[in-house]
Amino acid sequence: MMEVDCTEQDIRKMIFEEAIRKTKKIMEGHPETKFTTEEYQRCAYELSAFSGSQDNSMWIYERFKNTLEESVISIVLPSLRDKCDAPLLRELILMWSNYRLMARWLCRFFEYLDRYFIPEYMTLGSLNEISINCFRDLVFRELYSKFRAAAISLINQERMGLYIDRDALKNALLFFMEINEYKGVSYYEDFERTMLEETATYYSQLTQQMLLSDSSEDYIQKACWCLNQEKGRASYYLPDSTQFKLIEVVRWQLLNQTVDRLIEKQKILNSGMVTDFQEKLNKANDVGSHPVPVSRSCHALLLDTQLCKLEYLYMYMDLVTGRRSKPMIGSQLAFAAAEHIYINYFGREMFGSGAATGHDNTGVVPMRFVWPYGGRSVFLSGSFTGWTEHIPMSPMEGCPTVFQVIWSLTPGHHQYKFFVDGEWRHDEHQRSVSGNYGVVNTVFVPMELYVDPSVFYLETSGSNMELDDVFSHSEAISRVSEADLQVSRHRISAFLSMHTAYELLPESGKVIALDVNLPVKQAFHILHEQRVPLAPLWDFLKGQFVGVLSALDFILILRELGNNGSNLTEEELETHTISAWKEGKLYLNRQINGNGRAHPWHLIHAGPHDSLKDVALKILQNKISTIPIIHTSSPDGSFPQLLHLASLSGILKCICRHFRHSASSLPVLQQPICTIPLGTWVPKIGESNIRPFAMLRPNASLGDALSLLVQAEVSSIPIVDDNDSLLDIYSRSDITALAKDKAYAQIHLDEISIHEALQLGQDANTPYGFYNGQRCQMCLGSDPLHKVMERLANPGVRRLLIVEAGSKRVQGIISLSDVFSFLLG
Repeated sequence: MMEVDCTEQDIRKMIFEEAIRKTKKIMEGHPETKFTTEEYQRCAYELSAFSGSQDNSMWIYERFKNTLEESVISIVLPSLRDKCDAPLLRELILMWSNYRLMARWLCRFFEYLDRYFIPEYMTLGSLNEISINCFRDLVFRELYSKFRAAAISLINQERMGLYIDRDALKNALLFFMEINEYKGVSYYEDFERTMLEETATYYSQLTQQMLLSDSSEDYIQKACWCLNQEKGRASYYLPDSTQFKLIEVVRWQLLNQTVDRLIEKQKILNSGMVTDFQEKLNKANDVGSHPVPVSRSCHALLLDTQLCKLEYLYMYMDLVTGRRSKPMIGSQLAFAAAEHIYINYFGREMFGSGAATGHDNTGVVPMRFVWPYGGRSVFLSGSFTGWTEHIPMSPMEGCPTVFQVIWSLTPGHHQYKFFVDGEWRHDEHQRSVSGNYGVVNTVFVPMELYVDPSVFYLETSGSNMELDDVFSHSEAISRVSEADLQVSRHRISAFLSMHTAYELLPESGKVIALDVNLPVKQAFHILHEQRVPLAPLWDFLKGQFVGVLSALDFILILRELGNNGSNLTEEELETHTISAWKEGKLYLNRQINGNGRAHPWHLIHAGPHDSLKDVALKILQNKISTIPIIHTSSPDGSFPQLLHLASLSGILKCICRHFRHSASSLPVLQQPICTIPLGTWVPKIGESNIRPFAMLRPNASLGDALSLLVQAEVSSIPIVDDNDSLLDIYSRSDITALAKDKAYAQIHLDEISIHEALQLGQDANTPYGFYNGQRCQMCLGSDPLHKVMERLANPGVRRLLIVEAGSKRVQGIISLSDVFSFLLG
């Protein structure tokens, strides 16, 4: 038997060839086999050792390129060639996702090339560039025209009222833009140009048909409807810049190109109206004794009035379609006049009872219509559309047989039916009557559901106390149903279970850890200087992270030292190490076991592979605000690596980003927060068994504020005036401001007011206390849940104060933990 002598180089080749083989399984459709830390580090090490010479490095570089090309040619292209329309786009995104995952692992294994080999050769691209260019050059060169045709075909199908896979279209266009960023290849610009050209052709033909068959007012009615429908569709899958271009093209074809013909038609119509009026007057003159002549001035006045109305109509249309911004006080009169003219001119609102216009419809109530019996295409029509317009209904995510749509109705009785696969149907399980259109369903919208949509303009006294925007509320949806709530919770829970804490890690950043033997005073200053509210604690003797030092610790320390003397001296803080304080804190909390010894410290942490749901539940169950993400490759937990400090804010940001373009799949997000059990609210008069709502006046002492934070187990306290109007807020994290100029050693907790304490930290500019230049982040009780979530997802925002519009009277508070407790049930 011949013995084969394997050199070290051969062994190293075998190791990374095995890694390549395992990685390529991702593209072959096999479930991904996760690489262990040991496998990853071993392969990366062997590759760096193998790349000792330039020849070896170049061989590895070419092997990396060949691996990518083989995967694209053998797997990606064959899977795409026989598909079209939505299936093609879905397959494209799936292949791209698998390819990027495979390439990401390969880039990690071949990281040596990026660090040491490629920088020596200016002509060589980075590994990431190679992976993207390989896919783009091989796939797009052959199939881009099919991708473009599929995307435009879906857009045209939706224009004609057909249901399409919007998510597939949106993801494909995002992919076009991602590919577009490399080497200036203008695939997305080409798609955009072609799409706009086909849009112009489509609406040019539609315009000619409408001009022949419709009167001027009917034409404007349909043009506005088309504009708003186009805008609503485009907002789901097109970026803002393309949306603007698309709306401009549609508007140009529907209006700018036709304005002269519309006015001419209106002149002819008005002329006929005057002639008819003259004939009627002549007949009246024949009967009566005093003839009434119609002068030329009367004719001119009528004509000028009609043309003036047309000008107002165009302005009104610009406003409701979003071309002009929402009018402020001065121009609201013009807007109201234009709307009044339109309603009187056409005899109804421009969009019936509730089209999705770009402005607030006064006196209307959003109602949800559901068709739960399946079908290929389902439309809604009723008395609120004049029985002429068919409103497309969309299948619910996860329930393809259930179609729904939200439509705004005026208070009163309404009739409606469903147009299912070309046949008129009514829901036999809902209230119905016989009418002019056969058996129809009925709905009654009570006046009590209507909420006054007044616009509140707030007078503010300082930059820190301004509301984000001018608030208005123009809709009132009945309290969320249990079914909608459970559907929303299930989808959010499923999303969080499928994603891991690894996705919370930033691409770059720093984390601060403190030695447990550090003096408390020094730790106090470090947190203040680094502008962080807490830090994990490292024990060098144990080689482990053993706990966390937070703002609450400093509050307890200052209160404890304050109880032992009238002043807090630097010497007192210097003698307390973090370790000594933590041990003492355990005894203070009476956490003593049967042997009389304190329980050992316990660090609450998560790993990078823990699901986002598990991370959120750990934060909620342990009543903490932040949890360290720690990775260790040893079974005994030694040599841990601190990767990140995760918070509910980061997890909420993931939720908002994922569901931003599919909010309809989470019905609860559309509910006003005042209609759902969320947050802590100020008790109303007569309410009992309600938890007291903590508020303080600005002249209250800092000692009172700290005691309330500890005893009430809250993280912040609103500071209000005598009318309970919001002035400021004091949070646990504000305690670190006392480190500025060693203020903690110069004050008496019971003698300094909250207002003075906040002034001490006014220049601290801590990121965890400020967002967008404001200390107090506010919302209204009428704001929908999705708006509240988006604000809380911003860095540094931990809570929103619910205020009354205008007076800013505090009505309640919503924290991140409140939102997650509600969403996770």
